[in-house]
Amino acid sequence: MLAGCDKQQAPGAAELQPRPVQTSSHQAAILDPTEFTQEVVKAYRKKDSSLTVEVTGEFELKVSMPGSKELRTYLDNTYALYKQDPAAKDEFVGKLIDGGLQALREQDKPLEKSRIVPVIKDKAWLGEMRKLSGERGDKKPLDLYHEDLNDELVIAFAEDSDTGVRYLEKEAFVEAGLDLKELRKLAVENLNQLLPEIERTGADGYYMLTAGGTYEASLLLFENIWKPDQLPVKGEIVVAIPARDTLLVTGSDDAEGLVKMKAAVAKITDAETYRLTTTLFVYREGKFVKFE
Repeated sequence: MLAGCDKQQAPGAAELQPRPVQTSSHQAAILDPTEFTQEVVKAYRKKDSSLTVEVTGEFELKVSMPGSKELRTYLDNTYALYKQDPAAKDEFVGKLIDGGLQALREQDKPLEKSRIVPVIKDKAWLGEMRKLSGERGDKKPLDLYHEDLNDELVIAFAEDSDTGVRYLEKEAFVEAGLDLKELRKLAVENLNQLLPEIERTGADGYYMLTAGGTYEASLLLFENIWKPDQLPVKGEIVVAIPARDTLLVTGSDDAEGLVKMKAAVAKITDAETYRLTTTLFVYREGKFVKFE
């Protein structure tokens, strides 16, 4: 899985996970946003001629097939990936379309309780999803079910699949017979089963934690990780999650580690397609709060 996704909504929001590719030396002319969008439209229609595909905004499509609900597809992240490696355009677009078609076909598929996972997002993302819903003129504004983690972060709940993660509203979990009070516990347990082994790299009080390249930020919810004997740092544990696949750790009393962390956050935020937050957080009394 790759640190990258595109938002697909059917009827909730979903993120696709295209495989990363190596940067190519190919120097083909870069399509502008309008040209790229039209390329995706053609690719959708070529894949399935029964589809109705409509451009509803920059980097935004409405896709439907006979007898199905519609799918809202957002192309901005795929376009950013394409700009990084133009030679892989067909691969990126293919991944986007395959995931979109699967989402359309599986709209009425029962929710798999064992695939529900917690995803850390910032509150700006939540606002963006609501705004997109309003701009589409949805009869009912999209209200993705979530819990606050702190003043800046939320825990969104999603269904993981081979092609992406689908964020869901409260009614989806209620209809599945789930106890909302136990949803976070269930989601964390599921994620623990789905993730590969968590690895720590780095030394001397400055580390990076990795776990497959998609849910690193969600490791903040794994309480067993955040113990002094697990992460030897100077002072309190301080973390940074500038992108969903990046989790950096150092200590509150480690001046050198903090300098390295802030420099890494700035670099990642400038280059990463799937940014999260530049804020640093300190683990204090069992919770992550903003590090002042």
